[in-house]
Amino acid sequence: MRALMIGLPRPPSDAWFDLGKVMQAVGDRSALRWRLRNAEFNGRIDPVWPDGVPVVQDRTMRPGGLPLSWQDMQHLAITCQQIIDGDFTGYDHADQPQLKLLAHDSTCWIVWSADPTDYEQVIAAFPHATETDEPPPLPIGA
Repeated sequence: MRALMIGLPRPPSDAWFDLGKVMQAVGDRSALRWRLRNAEFNGRIDPVWPDGVPVVQDRTMRPGGLPLSWQDMQHLAITCQQIIDGDFTGYDHADQPQLKLLAHDSTCWIVWSADPTDYEQVIAAFPHATETDEPPPLPIGA
């Protein structure tokens, strides 16, 4: 299994998904160093980033993306109405990718993990998740 996709065909309304629910499914990952790349938002992000949507979206397009914390992601999940696109990747202290939460065009989330047990947790939370091909993220600096 390379990754799991949560999304279309749309799951039943009681199984709907957003950043907060995907984060809850994988459990606390505050020990990882997070980067956000290629983000597009529809909603408030100023509680996390006072510079606003255009500035932050631009920063996420730069090489290396925008550093953020698990706590920032939790706040974003609460305040932002919709994450249209975004590659949230968590790295260990050796700059190796451990977990990737990828929002794609407001239609799905893709979860890639270096730890296969994460997939069990995601399937438990989202029984309609399906396997998908997703290449592993590159290490920081690659």
